[in-house]
Amino acid sequence: MRKENKIAATIQITGFFIIQIGFMASFFLGKQIPTITIHYEYVEESYNWALAIGGSVGSFLTGLLFLGFSELIELLSEIEKSLYTAAIGISFVTFIIREKQSAQQNL
Repeated sequence: MRKENKIAATIQITGFFIIQIGFMASFFLGKQIPTITIHYEYVEESYNWALAIGGSVGSFLTGLLFLGFSELIELLSEIEKSLYTAAIGISFVTFIIREKQSAQQNL
């Protein structure tokens, strides 16, 4: 869906980038920062799944939050436009009614 509001579109794109880059960075960091397990005779390093999954979930939720805010801004923008259109219509109708009343009073 194409957003008409530029701020909403920017926040939506930012949300998608947060999700994508967050997934890639968290799985990369899971390998770069391993889990260290110390046994009696040796030290074992393994993939840090807690960091990878935690970072992925966090970036997904943050990205969804941004997407939600962009949708909220878009809806508020549409409401503003409809209220503005309604206000113009009401003021036009009020103008016509007043003109008719003044024309009747002048007769």
